[in-house]
Amino acid sequence: MKYLSLLSVLLCMLPLRAQVHVDTLHVQPGISIRGLAYTKTGELLAAGSRSFVWKNGRQLVFPHPGKDLRDIYEKTDGSLLILSAGDSCALYDESGRCIYMEKDPAFFADDIHFASAREGVVLCDPLRDMFHFLYTKDGGNTWSVKQLTGIRKGEAFFAASGSCMYYDGRDRLCWVSGGPEPSFLRLYRGRFSRQRLPVQGGSVSKGAYSLARKGKMYVVAGGDYTDPQQGDSTLCYSTDGGKSWQLSAGSGGYRSSVIALTKRIWICTGPSGTDISYNAARSWQPLLKEGFHVLLRRSSHEFYAAGSGGRIMYIRL
Repeated sequence: MKYLSLLSVLLCMLPLRAQVHVDTLHVQPGISIRGLAYTKTGELLAAGSRSFVWKNGRQLVFPHPGKDLRDIYEKTDGSLLILSAGDSCALYDESGRCIYMEKDPAFFADDIHFASAREGVVLCDPLRDMFHFLYTKDGGNTWSVKQLTGIRKGEAFFAASGSCMYYDGRDRLCWVSGGPEPSFLRLYRGRFSRQRLPVQGGSVSKGAYSLARKGKMYVVAGGDYTDPQQGDSTLCYSTDGGKSWQLSAGSGGYRSSVIALTKRIWICTGPSGTDISYNAARSWQPLLKEGFHVLLRRSSHEFYAAGSGGRIMYIRL
């Protein structure tokens, strides 16, 4: 009897499967959405392929057709800043005006992150065997280029969800890479450091795709986008600010985006499904069969998800 009592206690300690409520906000075949953001007034922004721009339930007209828009941000004056990948002009406003032009045809912008209303950074693919960043200190009106040595042969960054970088504005920039040796990279007070990540690597399609932070904890999601069902070594976490890393258990496959809802509850997603962790990313279990490209936290029990087919979803636990 005492063993049955102990078993009952242990079962009560296990997290129950989340009761999930899903609302569909938008669907548009032929569109792939990879950028999600909030405005100061709580409006939802989205950006995607074929010049798709969406603001709080209304699709905006972007005057340059066929652009692959990967991220979106509202500036302090209320205007939008839109990141275009694979384009010599990387940054547009919502009117289509080019804010920053890079003449190198190899230029590819991956991610944009603002630490405050004025300080922001864009992570770009390596150029001329160097790390390549764009910085702004005036809310995105003007940008300057910063290059950094230390790139490794075959190293790559991924624009799958606009979330492979974290910038806190106190001269601390963190980002993750893929390729032969996936890494957690950090620039802190002018000093560059690198930590090997225990996720899939060895080819240009494998590695770390998304980085999220909550306090001293970092979580990385990735894998191989050419084999989205492969769940081996796709999620890892650090509890000491990125100094050491451990693999997570229970991944459902390649994951392109990860977010924290609370210190213990985390969500990740990819084409093959969406997972949840109740124990600070140590292990994961399926949440939704439906998969997405990008996630955005709304509250401790709410988030948005967007992906292929022009899908934008509101999800509540």
